[in-house]
Amino acid sequence: MMTEFTNIEDSESLARFILYSRWYRKEDKSVKSDAFIPYPHNELSVTRTKDLSENELMEIGKNIIHNSNRSVKPTLCGNAEFNVHEVRKINLDAIPALVKGNPNHSNVTGWPHEKSKQKSLAIELASKATLKLYL
Repeated sequence: MMTEFTNIEDSESLARFILYSRWYRKEDKSVKSDAFIPYPHNELSVTRTKDLSENELMEIGKNIIHNSNRSVKPTLCGNAEFNVHEVRKINLDAIPALVKGNPNHSNVTGWPHEKSKQKSLAIELASKATLKLYL
């Protein structure tokens, strides 16, 4: 598992944990743009996959849910992996954002405040993402 707080390279992959079945299509296993909408925040929480095995990545997702303050815990369905290059191509950025229990945590930043503009960028990211289901 990564322990350094280093810059994120264009060639790296990021994973957005899929916490709801409504965030993907079961029939073709594609990711819906809703998984990438940061609203009402201006950052999207993701995890760098560099130096992580599939099991380590899944454990991070499980820990996030376990430590969640939500009254109803979501279900870890899987993750949507995408390349940092795709993030920067649409004028967003990926920056390290260390959190307790996830030294690979990062944020996708630079989102516009308007939900409609966020949706447009989320559609772009979703079209580039690969869904990996854990269920």
